[in-house]
Amino acid sequence: MKIFISENGRQPSPKRGTGVVLEDVNCAIDGGLCAELLENPAFEGREVRAENGRCVVLPPDGYAWVPFPDAAAAAIKVKTDRPLHAENPHYLRVVAAEDGAGICNRAFGGVSLKRGTEYRISFFLRSYDYRGAAYAGLYGENAAIEGKVKVKPDGKWRRYSFKCKSKADVSGAEFHFTLAKAGMVHADCFSVTPEDAILGYFRRDLASMLTELKPDVLYFPGAAAADSAENRFRWKDSVGEPLRRPYRWNVYALRGGDPHDGQTLRIGFFECFRLSEYLGATAVPVLGMGGSKDLEEDLEPYVQDALDLIEFANSGTDTMWGKIRAELGHPAAFGLKAIAVPTDDARAARFVRFAGEIRERDASVELIPFRAPAERASDPQADAWAHALGEAVRLTECGQGADLYPSPADAALFARLGRTQRLPALVSFDAAHAYASGQYHVQKLCRQSAGDFVLNASADDESVRVSASSREGFTFVRIINSGGAEIAAEAEGDFDFGELTRVICMDAPLDAANTPEAPDRIVPREIAPTAPRTAALPPHSFTVLVFRRQGKGNAK
Repeated sequence: MKIFISENGRQPSPKRGTGVVLEDVNCAIDGGLCAELLENPAFEGREVRAENGRCVVLPPDGYAWVPFPDAAAAAIKVKTDRPLHAENPHYLRVVAAEDGAGICNRAFGGVSLKRGTEYRISFFLRSYDYRGAAYAGLYGENAAIEGKVKVKPDGKWRRYSFKCKSKADVSGAEFHFTLAKAGMVHADCFSVTPEDAILGYFRRDLASMLTELKPDVLYFPGAAAADSAENRFRWKDSVGEPLRRPYRWNVYALRGGDPHDGQTLRIGFFECFRLSEYLGATAVPVLGMGGSKDLEEDLEPYVQDALDLIEFANSGTDTMWGKIRAELGHPAAFGLKAIAVPTDDARAARFVRFAGEIRERDASVELIPFRAPAERASDPQADAWAHALGEAVRLTECGQGADLYPSPADAALFARLGRTQRLPALVSFDAAHAYASGQYHVQKLCRQSAGDFVLNASADDESVRVSASSREGFTFVRIINSGGAEIAAEAEGDFDFGELTRVICMDAPLDAANTPEAPDRIVPREIAPTAPRTAALPPHSFTVLVFRRQGKGNAK
């Protein structure tokens, strides 16, 4: 099989090839990327049900918290009178009937502690007559971290905070808050976060995997959340003081997810802008324009919402929203360039009006239509190699991604094991570990093999798809062999593209997938070249050939 590479008509590549969506599905943010280890830390969690076509949201019930050591020793009740914060008015009354009793939080099935890592534990208490000690910490089978505070009985909300270092690796730990003596206190806004969190907000291993992926564009918070008629994500709720951001129930709870899944908004628009900076990715927030059910809905509130976001991201500190950004710790502008707007065929005209209204008032930011990725309700084959190979085809056929704001694949970014609503996912994780899917490795390999110039490439076999690019003396050729037989490929061209120096291949049975037991089943592997311009392509494979002209370049 011949592959022909040509410089004729070569074009500069903007190297915009991969876009990912950070959305709170599969416990991707709360319970995932967010460094907060506790579940329902401020007692605002509530159950959401779909009944007879209607959305029913139940009152907060103390979800994820139970009396410790049992209901006979302690009693708990969610209350709202004289709250700590009006935006999140629920707190917990804890009555210990005996010494050492209190409350317990299992935190998404148990917390994992890392040896040598320091953890910040904090909470608010109000006591009217209890004046004894209180203990808070994480307790596992073989180790614990714990701190002690002296409760002041003055009837005021007071914050208590301390740090503890874990002396061992611990899995499945529980968070306990107990009173040294029998008594009663009010409690709110518990928090346990590792001190090594990226930027102070993000779980280190998940953020590191996202850094290695090097996405060109980061979309947030996802089309479903931004465009939901039931519970639309309002960006202004997500940029204030973190503990004052009003809890919102998660729209995915109505779509096959855990009915208690919600969003504390401790990772909001501000933190997503910061994450984009950290990744070196272009931040593209997703804002709804309404009209999903009522096409005649007033457009102006949505227009103003977008204009205020532009001010928040791009203006100086002498504006209202620029000042709020500075108060959150980022005086410099974020340099927002584009806003994505969920749309469909029925609302195409509304999008034109929406974009036009914003352009008339502020032409500095581009408005781009956005379609939500296809939803797959926990399809067991969604993470299989067949799907990842399809992603390789998509990225290969679009060359180096001429679109400055590439549409993301239909894969969710993160999925917590046991709490997954949508597959495929790029990264799966539990409390202690994370592993990448075949699709993650495909995207990473495509990013690594992106050149500065797009070349023309073709193959004389219909079962093969191919693209090529060049960079600093190197030529990269991406090849997908979708057939079931091995193919011998020989490259030729109308210019000197050098000799084959590296062959990087991904292949597997179509139904294979990475799993917690075999996280490296599908990963790129190096094959030593055996000839200057030929290589064997395994069946159902994605292969990158790296050619180097003698004395030029240094590919990584």
